[in-house]
Amino acid sequence: MNKKILALCAFMLLAVVLSAQTVQPKKQKIKVEGRANASLYLTEIYKTDNWAEYYCVYEEDKNTFDENEAEKVMYEFFSNYKRDKGFSSVEVEDLKGATTGKTTTTMEKRVIFRHVNKR
Repeated sequence: MNKKILALCAFMLLAVVLSAQTVQPKKQKIKVEGRANASLYLTEIYKTDNWAEYYCVYEEDKNTFDENEAEKVMYEFFSNYKRDKGFSSVEVEDLKGATTGKTTTTMEKRVIFRHVNKR
């Protein structure tokens, strides 16, 4: 009975250690040119040779935030990223609109880049 309990405890400890070492998502912070208080955060969800999926969060000080300008900056970034990385199409899905916090306003989108006919 004691051996079973000891074995179960060892197994649980191993499971906890292995689950703590899971791969964390890759997150990049990109400063926005021309907007002093704005940043883009790009978090990689999934990436292969033909597909890349990201969460993109635009964050800016709430006093200087302009939603039209933020949309323009995000779509310009997506277009440049698509061209630079050689993707053939991009899909953008709104996850959260402009959300105002105590000091910052954020917008969140999911972006999928694809190579349509890459062989």
